[in-house]
Formats: sequence, C-alpha cells, structure tokens
Amino acid sequence: MLAREIDTTPTTTPIYYTTDGSDPRLFGGAISPTATLYQGAIPLAESVNVRARALSNGEWSALSETTFSVDVPLRVSEIMYNPDGAGDELEFIELVNTSGFPVSLSGVRFVGDVEGIEFTFDTSEPALGAGEYIVVALDRAAFEAAYDTNNVRLAIGQFAGGQQLSNGGETLTLVDAAGATIQSFAYDDAWFGETDGDGFSLVPLDTAGNYGSPTNWRSSALVLGSPGRVDPTPAAGDFNGDGITNRADAALLALHFGRTIGAHRGRGDFDLDGDTDLADLAGLQRSLGSQAASPASAAAAVVATRSARTAAHDEAVGEMTVRVAREQRVAASRRVARVSIMVSLVGERTSGEYLEATETPVIRARRVRTSQR
Repeated sequence: MLAREIDTTPTTTPIYYTTDGSDPRLFGGAISPTATLYQGAIPLAESVNVRARALSNGEWSALSETTFSVDVPLRVSEIMYNPDGAGDELEFIELVNTSGFPVSLSGVRFVGDVEGIEFTFDTSEPALGAGEYIVVALDRAAFEAAYDTNNVRLAIGQFAGGQQLSNGGETLTLVDAAGATIQSFAYDDAWFGETDGDGFSLVPLDTAGNYGSPTNWRSSALVLGSPGRVDPTPAAGDFNGDGITNRADAALLALHFGRTIGAHRGRGDFDLDGDTDLADLAGLQRSLGSQAASPASAAAAVVATRSARTAAHDEAVGEMTVRVAREQRVAASRRVARVSIMVSLVGERTSGEYLEATETPVIRARRVRTSQR
C-alpha cells in the first residue's frame, strides 16, 4: 500500500487526532470514540484531513486542522471526447492505476467548476488493482450495447447531470477524497483530426509525461478506441482503425487522394504531413498486411459488428494490388505529368463494392460523411 507518514515534535502531553473529519473531543468534553492517541508516526494510505487536540489535566487545547496529501497513482489513460456519428452517447474517460498496489477509489472524483465533467466514484466501488483500468461512461447502457464489455471494468454510475465532454477541448480535473488534485490538464481537438468526430480516441504515450502537450498523445489504434484495455500500437497505414492494413485502407486513401486541407490519419495521411499524396501511397504500399501490435484481448474491445470481418473473408475476396502509373504526355510545348491511382481487387469489380460488403455501419457512415466534406 502506498503510504506517507506524519510525525510531530515529541511531547509528553497527550494528543488525540482523527482522520475522518470529526472532532476528537465530544460535546461535553469526553474523548471521541473515533479519536486515536498519538504515539508516533502516522501512516497514511490516502489524502486525509487530520484534526487534533491536546488534552492536559482535563483541559482541551484549540482544534488544529491540516490536510495531508498522498500522491494517488491514478492517471487518465484514454479519452473519447467526440465519437463518430451524430450522438455523443459513447463518450468515455478511462483511468489506470499506474502503481503496483491496489488504490481506493472512495471519494475520488472529476470536478468541473468551469470546465470538465463531474463524476464521483461510488462509495461501494472496489479498489482498483495494480495496473487495472476503469472506464467512466457518459451513458452506461449505450456503452454496453456498443462494446464487448467482457473483462472491462465499468464504473458504477455515469457522467453527472447529462454532462458531455467538450468537442473542442477543455480542462479535466481529478481530485481525491480530501479534494487534493490528482491530475489536471487540458486536451485540444486540434491535436489529431481523427479523434474529433472520426471515431478514434485520445491515448497518452506516457502516463508520467506532460498531459498538456500534444507530443505526449496519439490517436487510438482502433476505431472506437479500446476502453478498459491496453490500447495496441497502431498498424502503419491502418486508416480505418480496424487493426490491419489492407485493401479497405487503400480505398480510403484513394477516396481522399489529393486532399491538402484537413487530411489526417483517418483520411489516408500516412506520414501525417497534412495532405494525402504519393508519399502516403508509398507508405501504404510498404505497410500492407501490418496488424496492430497488442494482446489478443485488445481487439475484442471493438464493437461486435467489426469482428465479423474475418481473415477468411479477406482471402475469399482476393488479393489487392496498388500501383501508381505515371503517364508522360506532351501537350503543346510542355510535358504534363499525370498521376493516377488504381486500386485493383481480384474477384471484385470496384473498391466501392468491397466497402459496402465489409465495412461496419459506423465506418460506412463516416465514409459517406467525409466524402461529402
């Protein structure tokens, strides 16, 4: 158990203290049954408010009150602030216990006086185990309907008062039972375009790093994120977030090829330079067949409809080839370079037919929406 010790100057005068916020002296002058006689260093497993009085010859001293803070090893480990689709019911925040010891969640809460959501962990919530994740959902029922929640720790309750995470970014503040700040930082929707309504979540690279810096974040490997589990390392070129780089990603790149504004990973920007061009196509060609590097259980966090896209089906559809043909033509007195992208599917006539046959409703809705932007 993580602990801190309180020590005081040695004294022969008896000192009684409490750590539950009560007065060590009862009305009438008796010693409270919740009070403890100070006899040495006091180990603390969590932040507490200590109230103490000295008792000498039947006379009590004035009340002394101090809050002692203990670092609570809880960190935000994933944020889904603007899910894919018109509704925000799949918003969530994930926390992880970064220590090797259980951590009490009693009294731990998100506070939002000006910005951020409000949520208080239920007093009956069991301690969070070493390295364990817990998910706080905006709408528990919607979350359970969309995700495979086997072996996912879902917090009791949901966001207070119908609150939502800001789609544009805001400050999130997590405090302990004594009100001491555990973590406070601001996220921004400008960091990664694919996390702002395209179905991906924000994931910190280092839970001990600077949460206020975009360099300490990345977008989730999988569309819809991986709540309650370790987020896998993204597969290079996996633009649609299904965990593997294949023909569907090539079709997505072709859809957005030539985009110079608003390009991001979810729109075929392989090298993340802000546009979708030949360099991105070359990167995709090198990465075909890559898969997200993760524990096998991570993929199960994705909605069940996406799991229906099996490897057997991929093989039945056929092999994909992507090639770039440069045709040089002479027009008047100048050479004109024309670049074309061809996505060929053996056994299929068009990439559009493949997408309609295999993509999930979430991904299909996103494709239709982004193609209209």
